[in-house]
Amino acid sequence: MNGSKPFWGSCPAIGGRSASTAPTPPQETVRATPYPGVRRVVLLSGGADSAIGALLSRHDLGPDQHLLLSHVGATALAPIQRDIAADIARLIDGPPQYHQALRFSRRSHQPTGAKLRNEYSTRTRSLLFLALGLAAAAVEKVPLWIPENGFASLNVPLTADQRGALSTRTTHPFFLQTLAVIARDAGAHALIHNPFATHTKGEMFTQAAGLVGTAPAAELLSRTHSCAHTGHRSHRIPVRTHCGVCFGCLLRRASFRAAGLDDSTDYLHARHDENLQTYLDGKSVEPSLRTFLARGLHPADITTLNLPSDYPTRQAYELCRRGIAELELLYP
Repeated sequence: MNGSKPFWGSCPAIGGRSASTAPTPPQETVRATPYPGVRRVVLLSGGADSAIGALLSRHDLGPDQHLLLSHVGATALAPIQRDIAADIARLIDGPPQYHQALRFSRRSHQPTGAKLRNEYSTRTRSLLFLALGLAAAAVEKVPLWIPENGFASLNVPLTADQRGALSTRTTHPFFLQTLAVIARDAGAHALIHNPFATHTKGEMFTQAAGLVGTAPAAELLSRTHSCAHTGHRSHRIPVRTHCGVCFGCLLRRASFRAAGLDDSTDYLHARHDENLQTYLDGKSVEPSLRTFLARGLHPADITTLNLPSDYPTRQAYELCRRGIAELELLYP
């Protein structure tokens, strides 16, 4: 390879058996990285937070100094990811944006020939995305950015039975710290950073407007995808359409208001379609959110957050208070 750095490596032997008895691992092509010299890898999921992270990173480093990495799971999101990368290049002038979209799917059989059972859940999707990001960042030994607003990352429970159930916990500060420790102990690359760990989503939207202007930021963010649900496919409605009533959508709607940006997102709840109402009622967290906002934030809510030892409780409380104030804008 003439001294060039490999972008991907081959798999080790499986199960700790000797090389003579272990099944032959799948053969992978190792080639030189197509992105030499990048100083940062940024996860680009297609959501609003990741778009703002990509925007900020390009503004700080320049177009050829970072790599946007996407995991193509739901094929409906792949065009959104490509469009965001192109929009960011257009909004901040310069050469085309480095953007790598990876489709990583398992085979139907193990290397031993044994058939794998079907797995329809997406419970490991986020961990897989982080692992792919760390693998790409390891090529140049650079930081991996995981852009996510700190309020959602903390997973404040709206009710006693919803602790950690409303949003991903894979950007929670304790999870990211623990993942980094495990990776380091295994001898792997472990530079992980969330640049918005102390920001609300509305504060991030405001920052995006400060970088590129109010109207361009509103247009860009309206084209991102934040909805947690895909069930409206059964109603012959594209997956990229937002339900408007899941926690991701509610937080998104509140953030547009908090930042004073026009929201042109297509929300199903705004269509007032009686045929969709039963479906939306089953997906909505609005009743829980209204109850939570009515009672207010309690100190006991912060004690459920499993904060790292170096994360001040007061800082978490203030972050949650600001995030809740943004959500209250939905119900003036």
